[in-house]
Amino acid sequence: MKNERFKVKSEDAMHPRSLRILQFALCNFHFAIRITLWALLLIPAPARAQQNAEELLSQLNKLPAAERRQKLLDGAKQDREVSVYASFTEANTLGNAFRKQHPSVAVNIRRLGGGRLLDITVTEFRAGKHLVDVFIGGSTSGRPLVEAGVIGRYVSPERAFLDAHLKDEKGYWTAFFSRHLVFAYNTTLVPAARLPKTYFDLLDPYWKGKLAIDDHPGNWLAGMVKAYGKEKATELLQGVVRQAPKIIRGRTLKGQLLAAGEFHAAVDQTEESVIEIKKKGAPVDYALLENTPVLTNPVLLAKNAPHPYAAALFVDYLLSSAGQQAVVDIDYVPTRQGFKPKNQELAARAAKAKLVFFDLDWFGERQKEINDLIKENLRPHR
Repeated sequence: MKNERFKVKSEDAMHPRSLRILQFALCNFHFAIRITLWALLLIPAPARAQQNAEELLSQLNKLPAAERRQKLLDGAKQDREVSVYASFTEANTLGNAFRKQHPSVAVNIRRLGGGRLLDITVTEFRAGKHLVDVFIGGSTSGRPLVEAGVIGRYVSPERAFLDAHLKDEKGYWTAFFSRHLVFAYNTTLVPAARLPKTYFDLLDPYWKGKLAIDDHPGNWLAGMVKAYGKEKATELLQGVVRQAPKIIRGRTLKGQLLAAGEFHAAVDQTEESVIEIKKKGAPVDYALLENTPVLTNPVLLAKNAPHPYAAALFVDYLLSSAGQQAVVDIDYVPTRQGFKPKNQELAARAAKAKLVFFDLDWFGERQKEINDLIKENLRPHR
């Protein structure tokens, strides 16, 4: 038949040896599949569909208060440590205070200036290196970190005890202490009769060559913009520049030079830096002029915090009564309702002063505009 040549003989269809090889291969294949499936089942669920810190803590907050607290404490003990990036010198003191309450959790603090903190953190984040749990104190770096996607939302139960302007609605940041940018002066060089009442008084010819200002007074200028609007704030900055101030980087150095009589007054000094050297006997004091800026210094939790439970516990602590007392003890201004600065003189002066508050979101929306004003008006005179 014509099709005979196309038929396969039965004895050639599969040689017994070939059949055994095929069966062995199939057995190995099925065995490999079973091993793979077992391996997948043995991987913990978090590793297969890992939650970031924001998601995990959102679930935690749905638990009843007592259960939530216990799970947070248990999780923090397993985390064993919390990694903190801080932009202020007293951060270690706060870390030690936390450790006294929670000795099973080590606090690793990396101290960075605001600009370096932002640069290093964003670089690490883009490289996929999630090394930090919590950020504290960066009044100018907070908003850029949120915009870069570094920060996660965390609504600590302790936020309920802070006023609305000290926290954002979504839970990205919460202010745990504040600072006044005060007018600081050398009491030997400036007579009481010459003390200004407003920042515009500094445009008086008397102050020509007698002032100092930070080399990047962004927070002070932001306060002026918030108080007077961009146009008047620009006029004020230009007027201060015409007074030929000494332009100095760093408030610590500026305070030391003020005490030494290198200039009469500093436009934008934080109150604690003045109080500290005043306690040591330096001839310095401070005044809260009309529309003294108040900085809100935040605590923020990293979205991909490697120690999420310890991070949340640390944030809760800073906002709690115990944490706010620790803030008071380092001569900072607490933000929790019912707490006042340890320095009664500061508390009394602040109560009488007209202050201007601005938060991270307000500042962040105008940061480029403020930086441009400084670049155009102050930098050429450095």
